[in-house]
Amino acid sequence: MGLMPLDLKDWIEPDKNLAVELHEKERLLSQHDAGVFAALPQAAAGSAEVLELPIDHLPTRFPELYTRAGDQFNNLATDQRWNITQPTLHLLDLAGRLVQEDLCLMQRDAATMVYHLIAASLCFPTRWRLADKIGKRLNTIHAPIPGYEEQIASTIDKFFDRLKVDKPVWRLNWSLIDDPTLFQPTGPDRTKANVDITAENAGKDPGCAWNDRRSGGCREQKTSSSPSASTSNRSPSSPHNQNAPRCLPRRCERCRSLFGYTKASRLLLMPHWHGWIE
Repeated sequence: MGLMPLDLKDWIEPDKNLAVELHEKERLLSQHDAGVFAALPQAAAGSAEVLELPIDHLPTRFPELYTRAGDQFNNLATDQRWNITQPTLHLLDLAGRLVQEDLCLMQRDAATMVYHLIAASLCFPTRWRLADKIGKRLNTIHAPIPGYEEQIASTIDKFFDRLKVDKPVWRLNWSLIDDPTLFQPTGPDRTKANVDITAENAGKDPGCAWNDRRSGGCREQKTSSSPSASTSNRSPSSPHNQNAPRCLPRRCERCRSLFGYTKASRLLLMPHWHGWIE
């Protein structure tokens, strides 16, 4: 599974895109609320404990970005302030607005000993819909993956069972994606194959640098100084632009797993979209 030990000082990783991505989360939550956040009633206790984690960690680890003064929690990068003792948001929703990572909370059923997705703040998914997965058991969530049940389901079940409180882990995932959009619950509305994608250019970036999301996801192509080649005014979730490069970069995510941070059997999964790689 490619798992690595996770140093808890690095369990949250703000980067140069912090402000842009948090503003994008706010936009998505205001326009697609049910599509990017969901929580079942049984997630209340776990959500409260999840919120405590970044509130305690961030001002100490990143004092240049986060501060706390009594009941007020401040994000200096976005100039946002939150009352953390009397929040108006669901507690997991608030936690998700503090960090770039998506937050997926799973809990093991006491009777079946199977994990279910009970809450999630999911603004930057890679081709999966929260509405389709909330409340579902682990194997059902991964059912669309070819060969999952036959080849890796038992390995993942054992991995979840063996996770320990003091031994969090992380892994790196990558996907072939032909659109720099951050919010990708589904693929593009396309009925034909994309002829621009070939075996030769899949996974390559010919200089378009889609990973600079501060300028809207796709910068000016290095091979041209023409204004028409620039798409710097695109928002992170805008549709595929006709000036976008004819290549198929790899979307890279680092997923962290925190387990047993509560007295109950809960698991926090934290995908963080890190950009396009060659």
